[in-house]
Amino acid sequence: MVIDGLRSVSYAPKYLDARGGGKISKARRILNYIQEHKDKAFFSTEIAEALKDEAINGC
Repeated sequence: MVIDGLRSVSYAPKYLDARGGGKISKARRILNYIQEHKDKAFFSTEIAEALKDEAINGC
């Protein structure tokens, strides 16, 4: 399929990133946390601390 001159490629399971293992990604966990606590502002270290039990490491 081509939209505005950009051709999209079909999905093939062999190109799936094996690191994800079909689980929730770290990015999704962070996004979910921010959405669940949308009434607050955060430093990245606060998010990393809150999610450390879910294997989210600070930089």
